[in-house]
Amino acid sequence: MPVLDMAAPEKEMAGKKRDRKDRSAGKKADRHMTELQQEIDRNYAAFMKELDSHLAAHSDQFALLHEARVVSFSQTWQDAYNAGQLVFQDKPFSVQKVSRQPVDLGYFSRV
Repeated sequence: MPVLDMAAPEKEMAGKKRDRKDRSAGKKADRHMTELQQEIDRNYAAFMKELDSHLAAHSDQFALLHEARVVSFSQTWQDAYNAGQLVFQDKPFSVQKVSRQPVDLGYFSRV
């Protein structure tokens, strides 16, 4: 005679709840990354609109950007990044070199 596992339905339900939680967490992470990319794009677009004026006064410096505006300029990438960490903490920000030459900072856009 087969043995019935009376806990099987509970185990199955627990697994389904876990799967829903995992999917929900994945959706939140995707949404966060989308918002992050949108902030990066807005910051970059705003920076590029004003590039000529930035070049005249801040060539080869690093611009700290937040919410589609330049907040400050620094001599080094590290100084701009540290200022962003201090001022914005967990909020997204970008650092962009003031140059016509593209510079890939990798994920350290921090937005």
